[in-house]
Amino acid sequence: MSLNKKIIIGISIILMIVAASYLLENASKERGLSAGKVIKVLDNNELAAYMGVDVIRYLNEQEFPGAPDSKGPTLLYVMGAAGISEFNQVEIKGLGDGAVFRAGKDEVNRDYILCVTNQGTVNLINKNNYRYILVENVSEINKIN
Repeated sequence: MSLNKKIIIGISIILMIVAASYLLENASKERGLSAGKVIKVLDNNELAAYMGVDVIRYLNEQEFPGAPDSKGPTLLYVMGAAGISEFNQVEIKGLGDGAVFRAGKDEVNRDYILCVTNQGTVNLINKNNYRYILVENVSEINKIN
């Protein structure tokens, strides 16, 4: 086999590997979004970040180091981690029942928690009443100006 054929075969294999990894990543992202295991963070309907449940758990450890009884990171901390700091209103959407929570900048404080469930999804709760779920299976956080 000539050198040119070996180079062409090598490049073809590399291109097929890159295409397969792209398709696999896209498929798992979509599966995570539809199952509530990945949260889409938007800045005025423009994608700012995707955050999996593992990222939410890590943010909880960062925000509350050494606090094993912590339910999850605050909404403000998660938004800050996604690069969102200035906002007039925020909208959080859930899967299933389609619950939507909207709050103005004056209403959003450190009382709103993104709580990781045993099913590997995230619920929006108020730290003053853990039993009442504001948004179940959070799928989207959107900053609205």
